[in-house]
Amino acid sequence: MGTESAGNTDLTATQTIATLEDATKILKIIPMPVCVAEHATGKLVFINKAFEKLTGLTENNILGKNSIELGFFKSQDERVVVLREKVSMSSQQLSWQKKYVNFNGIEFYLSINSEILIIRERQFVVSTLHDLSEQIRMEKEIFSDILKEKEHLMADIGAMAKVGGWQVNIPDMTTTWTDEVAKIHDIEPGSAVSVEKGISFYHENSRERIIRAVNDAIEKLKPFDLELQIISAKGV
Repeated sequence: MGTESAGNTDLTATQTIATLEDATKILKIIPMPVCVAEHATGKLVFINKAFEKLTGLTENNILGKNSIELGFFKSQDERVVVLREKVSMSSQQLSWQKKYVNFNGIEFYLSINSEILIIRERQFVVSTLHDLSEQIRMEKEIFSDILKEKEHLMADIGAMAKVGGWQVNIPDMTTTWTDEVAKIHDIEPGSAVSVEKGISFYHENSRERIIRAVNDAIEKLKPFDLELQIISAKGV
């Protein structure tokens, strides 16, 4: 089993307790998920029942393992970066958020707050976890509803003004056309259209200009405003 080095975290101790047993007696009764890890290695030495319920892990399969093995960090480099960069200078606490998939395959969005605890000159990191999954799910739903309303509004405006729009998804170079653009080109609204097919709707005298404009927009973030001749799917 590998170990982890905490690196230079700039965290300072906020309190000292005589023994780890004393600390865990207090932490066991806290209703929110809590875990305690060795600062130097990242190995978990304590979790409470709320932590077990949230993560789907038990003491038997978590204690003694470090945070990389448990999937809280992808690598040692990521752990060091988080411990260094997410520290609040005012409170000296580590506060950060991340997406975590537990051993049951359930996805969570967690808010994690940590601070240093010194027990007999040994440093431990005490962390409390808050499940943000429902909050983020609701935010996504609200954003999705707003986006849909915007799309419907733009579609209505486009239909009235005979103006459409299209966008290119850069990674796979697929396009999304509004219904009005599809109507202008005499194709069925909602049809999947590649960049190449979209360019083929421009008259051959205009294709070089639109190809150059699209490439400049993608590579140089350069906007364009062109008047070009097009050919519809019916050849007119």
